[in-house]
Amino acid sequence: MKLSPDANYVQAAALQPNGMIVLVGRCGDASSADFCIARVHGGPNTAKQCSMDIDGDGATTATIDGLVATRVMLGLTGNGVIGGIAFPPNAMRSNWTQIRDFLALQCGMQIAP
Repeated sequence: MKLSPDANYVQAAALQPNGMIVLVGRCGDASSADFCIARVHGGPNTAKQCSMDIDGDGATTATIDGLVATRVMLGLTGNGVIGGIAFPPNAMRSNWTQIRDFLALQCGMQIAP
């Protein structure tokens, strides 16, 4: 996927020991861009149960959890997030509804349906 020069995007994400997520990237447009950093403080009370193990299989992998997180941060939804991903048989979350609900309810994210 090629981003336009005026796109805002996340370049890296990190999970802090306290459970908060830190995102860094680019903010701006074609004429002016800045380095941006944000820390997700969570949302509802259950946000304390947020984990980078997005599919819930007990492992955090770049090829599943990282790819899902990246696609969500790019603003994709539905099949745009889960398309082409082979979830393991023990994944607790393997469809968009389950993943969206986890990110919204457990991580406090606001995501379009």
